[in-house]
Amino acid sequence: MNKNTNNLNKISYFNIIIPSLFFIAIFYFCLLSYLEQQNYKIMQTKMSMVEVIYPEEKPFMSQENIDLAMSLFSIDKNENTNSPILLADLNFRGLTVGESFVLNREVYIGNMAFDSWGILGSTLAHEIEIHSNQSFLKIEVFNYIDTLRRIPAKLFAKSKHNKKKMSEDIMIGTYLAEKEAYEYEIKLKDRFNLTRDEVKSIKYTLDNDLN
Repeated sequence: MNKNTNNLNKISYFNIIIPSLFFIAIFYFCLLSYLEQQNYKIMQTKMSMVEVIYPEEKPFMSQENIDLAMSLFSIDKNENTNSPILLADLNFRGLTVGESFVLNREVYIGNMAFDSWGILGSTLAHEIEIHSNQSFLKIEVFNYIDTLRRIPAKLFAKSKHNKKKMSEDIMIGTYLAEKEAYEYEIKLKDRFNLTRDEVKSIKYTLDNDLN
């Protein structure tokens, strides 16, 4: 009788302590991300006032030009982010890769980023100054919550009474992360001397491709 009671107490204890530790870990990483974001808001304001002069001709695709753009636009790379690497067959302008509980980030730049020096610089800022400083854990938690939210709708959509196919929208965590990065590019358009068409293209992606 007492042995069973002790076992039940142990189970009850673990049911409380494990979720609590998980919550504390999430809170810590979210707080760390918030503090970093506040520091970068100050940096963003300062960088928006910096005027950069660069070659008029379109940059050719090379690792050397990525490195040059990093210097030209004073891209602020934190110690946890490796130098950006050219990945010619990438289907995006850029991509930042990392894990939820690890701060290290890898940044890849695709051929679409070489449309102009301004776009190259803006892409680097998008990936390095925003994505590499975001909390991937926070993004995954938001995505997980969004997945749970969608389950009832998906079950209903698969029922025999409703054959309508559910649209696979972008997860809320990923959406918010991308929204911040694209809005950052638009806000600092003068820093990269983006043309009206380039800004329009970025706004189109923000307003249409992310929804």
